[in-house]
Amino acid sequence: TLEAGKHPFQAGTVSVSIPHRFSATKAKETLPDDIYESICVLKPSATQARKVLGTALIDQLSEPGDPVVRIS
Repeated sequence: TLEAGKHPFQAGTVSVSIPHRFSATKAKETLPDDIYESICVLKPSATQARKVLGTALIDQLSEPGDPVVRIS
Protein backbone atom coordinates (compact mmCIF):
# COMPACT_ATOMS: atom_id res chain seq x y z
CA THR A 1 0.00 0.00 0.00
CA LEU A 2 2.09 2.86 -1.31
CA GLU A 3 1.18 6.52 -1.41
CA ALA A 4 1.46 8.59 -4.57
CA GLY A 5 5.02 9.32 -5.60
CA LYS A 6 8.22 7.43 -6.44
CA HIS A 7 9.41 4.59 -4.24
CA PRO A 8 12.72 2.70 -4.49
CA PHE A 9 12.30 -1.04 -5.14
CA GLN A 10 14.63 -4.01 -5.69
CA ALA A 11 14.52 -3.79 -9.48
CA GLY A 12 14.26 -0.01 -9.80
CA THR A 13 11.68 2.60 -8.87
CA VAL A 14 7.95 2.12 -8.42
CA SER A 15 5.89 5.16 -9.42
CA VAL A 16 2.40 5.50 -8.00
CA SER A 17 -0.01 8.08 -9.37
CA ILE A 18 -3.65 8.75 -8.65
CA PRO A 19 -5.52 9.67 -11.84
CA HIS A 20 -8.34 12.20 -11.69
CA ARG A 21 -11.27 11.36 -13.93
CA PHE A 22 -14.10 13.73 -14.78
CA SER A 23 -17.23 12.80 -12.83
CA ALA A 24 -20.48 13.50 -14.66
CA THR A 25 -22.36 12.81 -11.41
CA LYS A 26 -20.32 15.42 -9.54
CA ALA A 27 -20.81 17.89 -12.41
CA LYS A 28 -24.59 17.35 -12.34
CA GLU A 29 -24.65 17.92 -8.56
CA THR A 30 -22.39 21.00 -8.66
CA LEU A 31 -23.06 22.97 -11.85
CA PRO A 32 -26.14 25.06 -12.65
CA ASP A 33 -28.47 23.26 -15.07
CA ASP A 34 -27.71 25.55 -18.04
CA ILE A 35 -23.95 25.06 -17.72
CA TYR A 36 -24.33 21.32 -17.15
CA GLU A 37 -26.48 21.01 -20.29
CA SER A 38 -23.87 22.97 -22.27
CA ILE A 39 -21.25 20.27 -21.58
CA CYS A 40 -23.53 17.37 -22.47
CA VAL A 41 -23.33 15.63 -25.85
CA LEU A 42 -26.08 13.62 -27.45
CA LYS A 43 -24.71 10.64 -29.36
CA PRO A 44 -26.09 7.36 -30.68
CA SER A 45 -25.83 4.41 -28.31
CA ALA A 46 -25.43 0.81 -29.47
CA THR A 47 -27.09 -0.36 -26.24
CA GLN A 48 -30.12 1.85 -26.83
CA ALA A 49 -30.24 0.84 -30.51
CA ARG A 50 -30.44 -2.83 -29.51
CA LYS A 51 -33.39 -2.01 -27.25
CA VAL A 52 -35.27 -0.11 -29.97
CA LEU A 53 -34.27 -1.64 -33.32
CA GLY A 54 -34.74 -5.18 -34.56
CA THR A 55 -31.87 -7.63 -35.08
CA ALA A 56 -32.01 -7.35 -38.88
CA LEU A 57 -31.64 -3.56 -38.77
CA ILE A 58 -28.84 -3.80 -36.18
CA ASP A 59 -26.99 -6.23 -38.50
CA GLN A 60 -27.49 -3.84 -41.43
CA LEU A 61 -26.06 -0.93 -39.41
CA SER A 62 -23.08 -2.88 -38.06
CA GLU A 63 -19.50 -2.97 -39.37
CA PRO A 64 -16.88 -5.62 -38.71
CA GLY A 65 -14.58 -4.83 -35.80
CA ASP A 66 -11.04 -5.86 -34.99
CA PRO A 67 -10.39 -9.60 -34.66
CA VAL A 68 -10.53 -11.00 -31.14
CA VAL A 69 -8.12 -13.77 -30.12
CA ARG A 70 -8.69 -15.72 -26.91
CA ILE A 71 -6.35 -18.31 -25.50
CA SER A 72 -7.64 -20.69 -22.88
